[in-house]
Amino acid sequence: MELTSSIQDRTLLVTLSGQFTFGDSKVFRPVLDMLDKDNIASVVLNLAPLEFVDSAALGMLLLLRDETGKRKQQLILRGPQGQVRKIFDVARFNTLFSIEH
Repeated sequence: MELTSSIQDRTLLVTLSGQFTFGDSKVFRPVLDMLDKDNIASVVLNLAPLEFVDSAALGMLLLLRDETGKRKQQLILRGPQGQVRKIFDVARFNTLFSIEH
């Protein structure tokens, strides 16, 4: 997986691309560390370029949800496509996350 991030107006913008799997936990971990920087109010994950997620990736997204919740930060998952969107539908992520299609 490839990850890019930036901070704009108290919003952490993160784009994930490729395949998000168990092996990407070290790549994803810095996102959690950034939650305490620059008085972040919201986190937007751009998932449009993401092609695949496994169950470990779903777990990492749930961990991010828990951490943003503790900090009273808004979390938005934006643009899941293809397999990612199907997995989110099966896992009923729409009941756990704010998802923008």
